Amino acid sequence: MSPSEPFATPPSEYEKYRILREKWTHEDNLINHRLSWLLFSQSILFAAYAVLLTAAKDIPQSDRIDRLIGLFPFIGGFTIALISATILAALLAQQELGTQILKQELPNVEWPISSSTIIATLRNFAAGGLPLVFMIAWIVVAVV
Repeated sequence: MSPSEPFATPPSEYEKYRILREKWTHEDNLINHRLSWLLFSQSILFAAYAVLLTAAKDIPQSDRIDRLIGLFPFIGGFTIALISATILAALLAQQELGTQILKQELPNVEWPISSSTIIATLRNFAAGGLPLVFMIAWIVVAVV
């Protein structure tokens, strides 16, 4: 078996479906992990911001803390941008997998890889909406 021929015999329709389904599931897991990173990182940043904000008046070096407080919206926004890019990459990979599935001729495979278009779109709202919510929060913090 050569590297260009990974299967000794051509895969069955079911095996093709399983391969694509495993890739789809992998991308779903990546989105889940990245959303967890987003929530964790923003929780830590907002908690540190709140602690510094309340402590800024009690510490003798309050001018340094004020400068540090001013950096938090930029750090939060940069973190959101990085994680959002990786979430978008996983969503695009899933879309590409869906296109590959539609191109496959799998007449006997009746199992959908995803829900209907409307449900699939709604499912992606969290992946696209949470970064947006946090970005708006940091913009409000920076402006106010």
